[in-house]
Amino acid sequence: MSTNISKQKREDLLAKIKEIRNYIAAAPQDENTGNLLSYLSDLEKDVKDKKYGLVF
Repeated sequence: MSTNISKQKREDLLAKIKEIRNYIAAAPQDENTGNLLSYLSDLEKDVKDKKYGLVF
């Protein structure tokens, strides 16, 4: 059985984004916190939406 490497990398990246989001949420809030969370949401959306591969 073959392993889907792209899916595995995507899931790893999403897990890292989640860890960063949790760290930012636990840190003291300032004016940049909202921007950082917004950027993370954009990254997460891009990772989830963009799936490339061969279709037969």
